[in-house]
Amino acid sequence: MALPKFGVIISPYGNIIKDIEEYSSLGFDFLEFSLEEPFAVPGFFSKNKQKILKLLDEHGMFATAHAPLTTALASDFKEVRIGWMKVIENYMRVLKVLKVVKITFHTFHVIHSLKNEDSVEMQFLLNLEKNLNELIGSGNKYGMRIVVENTMGKWGYGEVKYFKHLLDKVPNLGMNLDIAHAFIKGGMKNIENYVKLLGNKIEHMHMHDNHGELDEHLPIGKGKIDWEQVVRLLKKINYDKTITFEVFTSKKDAVKSREKIRELWMKK
Repeated sequence: MALPKFGVIISPYGNIIKDIEEYSSLGFDFLEFSLEEPFAVPGFFSKNKQKILKLLDEHGMFATAHAPLTTALASDFKEVRIGWMKVIENYMRVLKVLKVVKITFHTFHVIHSLKNEDSVEMQFLLNLEKNLNELIGSGNKYGMRIVVENTMGKWGYGEVKYFKHLLDKVPNLGMNLDIAHAFIKGGMKNIENYVKLLGNKIEHMHMHDNHGELDEHLPIGKGKIDWEQVVRLLKKINYDKTITFEVFTSKKDAVKSREKIRELWMKK
């Protein structure tokens, strides 16, 4: 069985070019650009595209991207949704040059505890469904796969049922399964449910560790996630696509995390 492609997230808040230079030499297959303002904006990538492209080419790498966390494609305000679609179009135009093959979107929205919470969630879901269908067209235009990521808390969807709905209703939409987010939302059983119910739709993954309560972005093995079980589940569905390590402690920890997952994958 082929190994997945291993990548690493590039923080938008440090020295982005320096981080790209350093991570490019650490043996990853790809880089994931976090597209957060005010630094990692379309103008930045346009200005530095030749330098970034040279680094990717020198190391035989490609790239993925992570749309801004607050991209509000589920908003009930039409003007907000249209505005974000324009922002994403501007990003895609320059990211195409940088060999970006996938772009992740959080299902961002905020609600407070309500008696009719389910109906409110469904309204946001219908807005999201409509805009994701449009995004698929943009993705086809620029050669990028559109994937949605499971979240947790009151600022996005974390339950399997919502993603099954989206993946059933939006042709060619893919899933970015964030293992750590799924663990916070419902432990190892939730991770298992995602893999078993949506396995054939998983196009991308995020891996990092936590203790089951906070989104700590720890190195693999430093939290409570059972990574041996995770890898067993993924091998059962023959997962061989892309995995980004969202480890925020250090570059060394990101490399160690990659090697731990590689070692687990190679076990019979």
